[in-house]
Amino acid sequence: MVLIWILVTLFVVSEFYFSTKQDETFERMVNVMVIVPNDDAQNVHQPPVRRVIWEKFYYLRDLAQKDLTHLGVNWYGALQENSMREAYEYANTCPRTEKNKLIILLNKISELHDAVSTRNLNHTEREVFALVWWRFQNKKLDINTLKSQLLDCFEEGHNLYCIVGRISRYLSSLTRVDKDSQLSEPELSQNVLFAEALAKSKSLFDDILKKHPALSEIYTKEKLSETEIEDLNEFIKTARAEIKKDIVREFPELERDKIQEILTAIS
Repeated sequence: MVLIWILVTLFVVSEFYFSTKQDETFERMVNVMVIVPNDDAQNVHQPPVRRVIWEKFYYLRDLAQKDLTHLGVNWYGALQENSMREAYEYANTCPRTEKNKLIILLNKISELHDAVSTRNLNHTEREVFALVWWRFQNKKLDINTLKSQLLDCFEEGHNLYCIVGRISRYLSSLTRVDKDSQLSEPELSQNVLFAEALAKSKSLFDDILKKHPALSEIYTKEKLSETEIEDLNEFIKTARAEIKKDIVREFPELERDKIQEILTAIS
């Protein structure tokens, strides 16, 4: 049974390797494959995620500049002021619980000194948010999609994720609703997502087994009685449902057939 996990993992890694261009550097391949530990479900600190985030930001800024040339040299400042004003107005129309969280987040975004400083991006959070807000308004996209990501910026209660986690959510809100191919590009490829979800599901399954030592012993036995087979099948069914719930939540962009493939491997 454990062998199934190993074989599936080797298949995913080999498939990704041979689909990678041979002239890519070793460093780039490692950046794509390495799973960076982090407590944010959206995996925002991983190199391939950050790369797409920065590319989307600059691409979106170029689109806005072309569209707002009539505002003159001050177009960028005007865009940010208009976006923040409109966002506050929108927040005040939301239900109380959502409104309170949105206001907290918008106040944080308004802190102009709070900038994202990396080798790829050195701009304020307000710049990123303002561009995304402008895009939603300009293209009349479903604002509820953005609101959902804004509310997801909170870990527990009123505690916010880090600034990288927040701007990732702003930009990823465009993934499902924008018709522009670059803005709708998922932050991670399906192969990488599948490999991560597979590793996550294995970890979840191991944790579930630890909570049920009696079933853990049955799971590793070679010969089972009919009663043990029934108990094990029921346990696996329950484990699959629990793992599926977590995988769908943590990997919303992973295709459903790939999720099913992972669940099928749990046997």
